Amino acid sequence: MMKLSLLVLAMVADAAKVRTGLQLSAEEGEDPCPKGLTNRFPDSLPKKIVMVDDENGGKAMNPMDSVFDLEKLRAALKEDPEWKIGMPWLLKATFTSDSQVPRTFGFASGDTGGFLKITVPAGAQEVDIQATDTVEISGDDVEFQYKHPALWTSGKIVMSNICLAPRSCDNFECPSPAMKKKGTGVFGFSATRCCEMRMCADLDNVCMPESMYTKAANFSEKKGHDNSTCCSPKYCPTDLCKDDTKWISKGDVVLGSTKEECCERLECASYTCSNPALMTKSPNYNEDGTPRYGSTDDECCAGKYCKGFDCQPSTDFGLRAGAANILGNSRDVCCDVKKCDTFECPNNTMWKPNPAAVVGSTMEQCCTKILCSSYTCSKDSLQKKPGEAKLQGSTDEECCETKFCSSWQCSDPSKWVHLSNQHGKTNLDRRGFSDEECCDKRFCLLETCDPATQWKAKEDLETIQGSTKEQCCEKIYCDDFVCDTDVNNTGVGTQWYKRVDTNIYKWQGSTNEECCMPIFCSQYTTSHPTRWTRKKDPSAKGSTDMECYDPLLCSDYCCDKQAGLEHRPNADKHQGSTDEECCVKSS
Repeated sequence: MMKLSLLVLAMVADAAKVRTGLQLSAEEGEDPCPKGLTNRFPDSLPKKIVMVDDENGGKAMNPMDSVFDLEKLRAALKEDPEWKIGMPWLLKATFTSDSQVPRTFGFASGDTGGFLKITVPAGAQEVDIQATDTVEISGDDVEFQYKHPALWTSGKIVMSNICLAPRSCDNFECPSPAMKKKGTGVFGFSATRCCEMRMCADLDNVCMPESMYTKAANFSEKKGHDNSTCCSPKYCPTDLCKDDTKWISKGDVVLGSTKEECCERLECASYTCSNPALMTKSPNYNEDGTPRYGSTDDECCAGKYCKGFDCQPSTDFGLRAGAANILGNSRDVCCDVKKCDTFECPNNTMWKPNPAAVVGSTMEQCCTKILCSSYTCSKDSLQKKPGEAKLQGSTDEECCETKFCSSWQCSDPSKWVHLSNQHGKTNLDRRGFSDEECCDKRFCLLETCDPATQWKAKEDLETIQGSTKEQCCEKIYCDDFVCDTDVNNTGVGTQWYKRVDTNIYKWQGSTNEECCMPIFCSQYTTSHPTRWTRKKDPSAKGSTDMECYDPLLCSDYCCDKQAGLEHRPNADKHQGSTDEECCVKSS
């Protein structure tokens, strides 16, 4: 992610300039954005913002209070096609401050504390300040806030000449001669988004193990190199372990199609009997030494019976009839005197009747409060209400409330970005316990598929949720690339020869440097040393006289005039550096 940078572009440097009223901001009607950028600051918002004007009754500001009208800002940016999570943007404005302390503003973010943040120096006068950063929240939830320090009650700050714009390809230079600009009016700041290039590669792969993967529908044509690009995953059926007390699901997103792959065994060793007073734990192992599996009283526990209970010291109690068949370990259950079978307890979600054989005739004797501390909320998205130990009830409505997003972690950081823990409109804690409630979707960007000579964006890229090369891109292989000077497509040219794939590695790319090995002239020697002189460039590539040598022309050779020799006719068109090659007898 691009680091936030803060740049003070212009300041009034001396008191003389201040006295003459020197203005460094954009003049009336002039575009405040840097050259090449299109201002996206909403027309519906004021072009000048005055904050905490205490002399004229301005409103004080707390940290996280909105600077711009929230509804108008969101209405504009959620419709802007370039305001996407991960896209590079710029914020620039002119500030004048009467505040005695620096004050910071920025867009709200769930994880980093904000983006496109700007700090206005104390006493700044007509100062242009800008920040560049990548977008971290979608237009539906965007908010520009006062950040810090604490409660702001005095010291006016005026914000004007506001520019909010996406970075433009007009200011980007393509890094390779194999690329060219896509044209004007394109937004972004990478070779993939701003430039065009050639691409080609094919690869089939085998999807193993078969219980976790199956071949994709277009397997014979699909480009890729591994299970993630060539195959469709088999996700565990959500109900495979359901209603089986001896198994529990490994999780929501698990590859597989068998219980062994998708579920974990539940062993009685980790189970606690629901009522230890009435039950004893069965051995953890069966007689044959295998673990005892289960997660219920019937599978893992044995009952305690009243026949062994002593009703003394009171002489008013004795064992109930059939005590040998009654599960119990208390006087109320196992002994008999005045019974509660004639008393009716009120509101069965907050009270439960004691067993009919319990001695008594009052609510205190015959009824037991049902406390929320013994209730389990029915959904993972719920948590116990405060004071559960004293709160009475046995339903979600009585005992539970929705959890807060602050305790939820997005399931896959490559696909989701955590929203702010507070709602922008109310500053109240955000409730929820799912990606949909607490996170913002992250969609693939063309920038992910860099370097563009080795990666190709998947079809409909920006509709795919993700942010990694594996999720968003396909590999470009050297299979069909033909090295320069390989005129016969044999893999060998005069300056390059093709890299050779192996069973376990395929070369990736679409340029000579990525797919070929150079042949240097330093490895080549001419068979006609009197006709050629080696080129001076030590990095020259080639394996022929023309590529590695410069010609020696007879016109540059001195014939032996004392021996009666002179240049042969058309000496400037003949190669050589000897009398035999370049000279004839004078006529």
